[in-house]
Amino acid sequence: MIFTKANGLAKEFYEKVRCGLLHEASTKGNWIIRTDNFSEFHEYREPDNVIDRNIFELKIKEYLANYKAELLSDIDLQEAFIRKLNDLSGLNINY
Repeated sequence: MIFTKANGLAKEFYEKVRCGLLHEASTKGNWIIRTDNFSEFHEYREPDNVIDRNIFELKIKEYLANYKAELLSDIDLQEAFIRKLNDLSGLNINY
């Protein structure tokens, strides 16, 4: 699955997968996360709307590892992280 502005997948993924999982613990629309390659399934859904759970998990872990490395070395990112943490938690951590 490749996200480009032209195909609109990034926005749709954000709305239907990211927001769905975060706010409703479920994907929305015709998006689905699978752990198998059941071939008949693809007859009923667009291939771009089927996410392999194992690859998805791997990509999230890669993103978090990269974010952690960047967070440890980028002062501006650290300040933004602390602002967001303060906002979400009600804490007032100074930086």
